[in-house]
Formats: sequence, C-alpha cells, structure tokens
Amino acid sequence: RLARFVAVIAVADPKSGDVRVSEGEVRGLIADEPRGEGGFGYDPIFWVPHHSVTMAELPEHQKHIISHRGIAAANARQVLKELLHAHRQADATYSRDA
Repeated sequence: RLARFVAVIAVADPKSGDVRVSEGEVRGLIADEPRGEGGFGYDPIFWVPHHSVTMAELPEHQKHIISHRGIAAANARQVLKELLHAHRQADATYSRDA
C-alpha cells in the first residue's frame, strides 16, 4: 500500500531550447480510511508516516514544507536562477566585446 505524490516542472531556456526538469516527491502509504478535512483529492487517504497523519490532517504550513509541488517549485526556482545568471553573464560578455 505504498503511495507517492509526484510533481514535475519543466523549464525551457528560450535562447538554447534546452529543457530542464525539476521534480518533487512525497512518499507515504494509503490509509485504511479517509481522515482530515484539509486538502483535496487523495489527501485524506495519503498517510504521511513521518508525521503520523494523513496529508489532509497536516497544518497548511507543514504541508507546504513537505509538498511535492513545493519541492518541485523550489527546484525549478534554482533552475531559473541558474539560467538567469548564465544569460546575464552571456549578455555582459557580449556587451564588452561589442
């Protein structure tokens, strides 16, 4: 009865066309019965062993910390920072050579 939530975000570099993928994952179990009022979809039956509750029972701030979407977004943010840095360096080099 293993379960997991997975989120994937693709970031495409507009100059090179390269695509980088960031992923987030939360592993858990399928609960015997639904519990909790928070969240939506499968949250009431997604048991989070580290917290001994279903995803629907977690307080919002805790849920955001372990969320598959939040993890994927944080990873995508890093990808965007790296792309921005690379493009700024390339533009600065181009400006100096012109």
